[in-house]
Amino acid sequence: MSEKVYAGKSVTVTEDGYLTDPNQWTKDIAVEIAREEGITLSPKHFEVIEFIRDKTLKGDIKEKAICGIAQSWATVDPDATLEWIETLPDDLQGFAKARAEEGMNNKARNEANSRAARGQ
Repeated sequence: MSEKVYAGKSVTVTEDGYLTDPNQWTKDIAVEIAREEGITLSPKHFEVIEFIRDKTLKGDIKEKAICGIAQSWATVDPDATLEWIETLPDDLQGFAKARAEEGMNNKARNEANSRAARGQ
């Protein structure tokens, strides 16, 4: 982990630049991060961001969201997904890893079915 300065505030980030402490997040920080990615945040963006932050910080969707991300991402980049899972709190790693494996297995099964349908 390292430190980065956004909007004049030093925050702790992962190797990939993600904030490690959600309490360090501010709208000004979000604007600067988005700008680095070539995105201009609109009021609609903030509605979505604040909805997700609210639900996540309350724990309402945290497990489901993390598991859904793990399952989907694992079909695209399994190694990065598993690395990310290792950064999660211990109580979420098992759920996320199971869903990532499910995503990888589904992808492999779909690819095998597709090859079989083409007679390969």
